[in-house]
Amino acid sequence: MEKVTTIALLSALNLTKAVIPRLLEVTAFVPVTGLAWGRVLLAKTISLIKKRLTKTIMKSSFFITLIHDIFKLKAMSKKTIIILAIILSVLIIGSLCGYFLFLKKDKTVGTEETNSLAETIKEKITGDLTYEDSSGFSFKYPKAIEVEDITPDDEVYYTQLSLTKSSEKLTISAKDTKETTVDNFIKNTPEYKLAQVAGATTLGGIAAKQYTIAEKFLTVSIDKGVLYLIEGPTGSYWEDVQNLVVSSFTFAGTSTTNTQVQDNAIYEEEVVE
Repeated sequence: MEKVTTIALLSALNLTKAVIPRLLEVTAFVPVTGLAWGRVLLAKTISLIKKRLTKTIMKSSFFITLIHDIFKLKAMSKKTIIILAIILSVLIIGSLCGYFLFLKKDKTVGTEETNSLAETIKEKITGDLTYEDSSGFSFKYPKAIEVEDITPDDEVYYTQLSLTKSSEKLTISAKDTKETTVDNFIKNTPEYKLAQVAGATTLGGIAAKQYTIAEKFLTVSIDKGVLYLIEGPTGSYWEDVQNLVVSSFTFAGTSTTNTQVQDNAIYEEEVVE
């Protein structure tokens, strides 16, 4: 009977070893990237338990007697012992799965708390510098942004500027157009045809509209046959930069210079790390 008990317990451990990795893979209790690590850990843990349990069972008649007394194995058939071993395996599997589920939940909560803390960090977007363009307008922008003249060699363009930070940029264009209204320009321009109105504003005292399309945020104004188009990425940072440019946009000056200014306009951007 002692031999049968030992075999049953070892069978339970072997069953646990075979089932747990498969269960973890199917139910996705452990992230895919950690599955291999989980298998190795479980294999080592089960191997260690198996060795120690085998050694204990073989050397301790007291342990065997205790198991017999608790489960009354002497009065049970081999089939009953196997059933108990299977039940034991299920309990072990359930405990381990619950443990991994708890770890995953705890990690998710920790990530949410970190993101929540990061969202409270504010970046001030201020009009630190003023750019005056030779075509007759000026605007303010943050000092972290670099302004570059990228006007094409095309007579329809009065100017085209690029405001760049890292790998993203905002462009400002002023060029001739045959369209008389902003709505007609959007409707008749294929790349902007599906743009959705985001709001109305003014650009240097001229009526303008703002649109979103795909991952672009636009400000469009037309005055006396000239199209003023500001185009940049969506997202709080670049939308705030564009709104700063729009709100500070004025038609004045005839030279192209960069000068540092003091500005009271402050835009706050949520930074998620």
